[in-house]
Amino acid sequence: MASTNREFDLIIFGATGFTGYFIVRELLVSIRDKPGEYRDLKWAVCGRNESKLLEVLKNVGNELDQDLTNVPKVIADVKDQKSITDMAERTKLVINAVGPYRFYGKPVAEACVNAGTHHIDISGEPQYIEDVQVDLYSKALEKGILVISTCGWDSIPCDIGVDFLKKNFDGKLHSVETFMRTKAGPDGYKINFGTLQSAIYGFAHSDELKSIRRRLYSQVLTKKLPRSRIRLDRIKLPFTRPQLSGWHMEFPGSDRSVVQRTQYYNFEHFSERPVQIQTYFTVPNFFYVIGTIFMSMIFALLSIFSPGRSLLERFPAFFTFGLFSKDGPSRQQIESTRFSLTLIGKGWSNHGGDGGPETEPEREFDKTVQVQVNGRDPGYKATATCIVQSGLTILYDRDQMPSGGVLTPASAFRNTKLIQRLQERELTFEVVSS
Repeated sequence: MASTNREFDLIIFGATGFTGYFIVRELLVSIRDKPGEYRDLKWAVCGRNESKLLEVLKNVGNELDQDLTNVPKVIADVKDQKSITDMAERTKLVINAVGPYRFYGKPVAEACVNAGTHHIDISGEPQYIEDVQVDLYSKALEKGILVISTCGWDSIPCDIGVDFLKKNFDGKLHSVETFMRTKAGPDGYKINFGTLQSAIYGFAHSDELKSIRRRLYSQVLTKKLPRSRIRLDRIKLPFTRPQLSGWHMEFPGSDRSVVQRTQYYNFEHFSERPVQIQTYFTVPNFFYVIGTIFMSMIFALLSIFSPGRSLLERFPAFFTFGLFSKDGPSRQQIESTRFSLTLIGKGWSNHGGDGGPETEPEREFDKTVQVQVNGRDPGYKATATCIVQSGLTILYDRDQMPSGGVLTPASAFRNTKLIQRLQERELTFEVVSS
């Protein structure tokens, strides 16, 4: 199990990055708002440049009116494996905010597993996430430590949201459709370049997933799922729904694959019947649909070949019509942006006599439950909230979690106070209709 005799409880690795700033800020606000619970928390910031670490602490301290000069600073570089190993050995938990994870993530996760240190990150990159699960699951389980990816906006709201819906369904939940909507303020919104860079290389190397998933579902998630007589089809073309405003399109993020892995794990380890899942995002009108399709076509064409990828990386704002930028969003844009995730679950009410997890009722669906997850700016504030509260949950609710392994958020946090912690930080989960 993870060592209890460490210099630090947690280290924020990548604290000098764009997202790292908000993670440091979120941790400080959590400590400030719950001094009795987190008073004795020992933490440090980590990066490859001490002067930049000092600058981050100064800026966050000025914003929160706190003197952070005594916060410990750890120097480590993803290109220096010894420094990564030394960092991992000094703490119980690493919050890893250094991406793109396909280039920099696995050495950090491996160092943490070898050191007996918990590791969480905000990756939404399926190749990295599932490759780590294949290669590190057994060793993490043996050492009794947790490795959990997608602990940011990708994919805490969706994965934890499905689990929340299931717990509030009071019947047999068959399937869930999710609809993600973001609403920017009057100044619009820009996404930091790092997110685009992850998407570029994830798309360019998407063929890697087939071989990774063959290994995943033959070596780690091995129990065959029961088949349902009713299939929840994926809707590939833009569509509308009478009960939901706007137009809906396939969500390209990691949510669907994360929830699917949760369903496999929970069926295998907790005998819970798996839930089918399809994920979508919502735009206000058909004009946005056309714009999204056009930009997606440009992105796909350029991502296929190395020269095109270079152009995307050199001129992200030009090729994405200003959506992605090396400067990232302004603080005003971040403060004025919100997201909402609607989850619609369908299944059967409890009539009794419907059998165990291997069986499903022969009757048609007679129950629908709708859940709403709402939060602040998804890219940075909600992501920082999700990963910091995930980290605190590991440290303070460890006895309520699985013994170890490389897990999805909902499989790891299912019996913890994570939702309560998120709600206290303005990321809410609510049943809105049943």
